[in-house]
Amino acid sequence: MKKLIYIFICIHLTIVYAEKPQLNFIRYSIREGLPNNQVFDILQDSAGFMWITTSNGLCRYDGYTFKTYNTSQKTYIDETVVREILTDNKGNIWCAGNNLHRYDPSADRFIKLTEQIPLGGIYKIEVDYKNNFWISTDELSE
Repeated sequence: MKKLIYIFICIHLTIVYAEKPQLNFIRYSIREGLPNNQVFDILQDSAGFMWITTSNGLCRYDGYTFKTYNTSQKTYIDETVVREILTDNKGNIWCAGNNLHRYDPSADRFIKLTEQIPLGGIYKIEVDYKNNFWISTDELSE
């Protein structure tokens, strides 16, 4: 009988301590400062900033406020729809929509590195272990 009670207590404690912690989510939208509610990609950089790509530009969230980079702020980024964001092996931040851009932290702006991609814009970018970029586009060329 003591053995049965001991097994019951062990199983009960295992179930109690194995419960998953409750996660809390905060929803952000245009009201809180996002440039658009349509989000394509999210990245957290090495400084802790959250970078969010949307259909109305890119924004950086510091935990308190959003800073938007889009065509209305010409010094920031020459792009409206930004689909992708990533960091390379050196910690550089790259984003893409119709063009490929690299973030210049000293000027707090993005530098356009390509002219208009003729195949419908950049759909996905990846960087491999040798720091080579792989870029896919929306459409096939004819």
